[in-house]
Amino acid sequence: MQTTGFNIVDYPMFNLDRPQESMSVHIEVRASGRIDAEKLCRAIWRATETHPMARARMQAHHEGVTRYKWEIPARMEHLPLEVVDAGTQAEVSDARARLQSLPISLLASPPFAVTLVHHKGGDYLMLNVNHAAGDGMATFRLMTSIVRQYAGEADPVPDLDPLAARDLKNLVGSRNTAERIRRIGMFLDFLWQARKEPVRIKPKGVSVRDPDKAPGYGFHLMKLSQKESRQIMARRVKPATINDMLLAGLIRTIRLWNDNEGGRKGRISVMMPMNLRPQEWWFEVFSNIVSMVMVSLEGDEQTGDLAQMMTRINEQTAQLKEAGATGVLVDMLEVPLNLPSILKKRLNDVAPTFLGRNYVDSTVLSNLGRLASPPNFGDAGHVVECYFTPPCHMPLGASVGAATIGDVMHLTLRYRNAQFSPEAAQEFGELYRAVLRGDVD
Repeated sequence: MQTTGFNIVDYPMFNLDRPQESMSVHIEVRASGRIDAEKLCRAIWRATETHPMARARMQAHHEGVTRYKWEIPARMEHLPLEVVDAGTQAEVSDARARLQSLPISLLASPPFAVTLVHHKGGDYLMLNVNHAAGDGMATFRLMTSIVRQYAGEADPVPDLDPLAARDLKNLVGSRNTAERIRRIGMFLDFLWQARKEPVRIKPKGVSVRDPDKAPGYGFHLMKLSQKESRQIMARRVKPATINDMLLAGLIRTIRLWNDNEGGRKGRISVMMPMNLRPQEWWFEVFSNIVSMVMVSLEGDEQTGDLAQMMTRINEQTAQLKEAGATGVLVDMLEVPLNLPSILKKRLNDVAPTFLGRNYVDSTVLSNLGRLASPPNFGDAGHVVECYFTPPCHMPLGASVGAATIGDVMHLTLRYRNAQFSPEAAQEFGELYRAVLRGDVD
């Protein structure tokens, strides 16, 4: 059987996975028509044949091992599909929350689960991918393969070894001693910024604040109209990107929310996953080919207009890209790799206490960007909606995912059940939407 080692990002994603807050990467699409369950089963089987890591399982190991490995069976071992008939949107929401709160075992193939929700307004196809196996772009690529296979369309892949492509050190690792020293300096700068504990989003509407006693996730989905999407995109001030604007808007939203709810003021930081795939295969390869960077604004930088804030964010993101900051995490994550398995898992137990104070950001924003033309389900119609979110461990409490199809932006707020009630999550999400539109000063 073919095997491949965990890459540098697989390790922390595996070690952070907990039953109470699974490291699930969430993506879902909505078709205009009805998806046939039997036909979908065949499409999922064929899709995993295209992507080796989509049918991977973790090799058995003992607590003394220092490196983990994936096994790649010739075919996935079972089909993790649930079919739900939903008469209301509340039932759709329940199916979504149940799927994304589900811990996905890596001991059996495949490392994901699927829910098909039949609804009179069009069916939903939802994926929960364990983040140890794949990132947001990987999850979107798997969904694309499933949709293409369902429609009977070709599903071409680039001419490269998808397992060799997972080597992040080869992609963005330090090339020489001078570069490594510069990156160590950038990491020390991060530690210096982290001397100030970042602001936490003020919880609302929950009676239980202990995350272990209120497990799982909830979601608030926002499909912007074409007019609204264009209105928001038109507010971008060059050279800032749409992503810079989304980051600035999220920081402004947290500041306004905490002002209204009596939360803390201070440094607000946002973790931002960055795709490390080269442009020629930007949307390709199911794996973790991603790094994380952080942008932040101090309290006095959060009170200008949104144009000023996105300009400041753009200065940071441009500097991070120019300095090769995406490689810093890749270099730094090499340090704990030689710890035995028992200590790696122990890091997860101490992280909420040790790291939660200063080194965990206020929130996460992950943007898939502008996707290709809407996939076609064939006899089930076109994809009319696409929603996506990264996981959000406490003390983050909430994360935002963005995906744009054509001229229509889809924003999704994911939240821990210890952070928001559904009503509070809707209030926070709609505040973010209003900030982006310019309806809120």
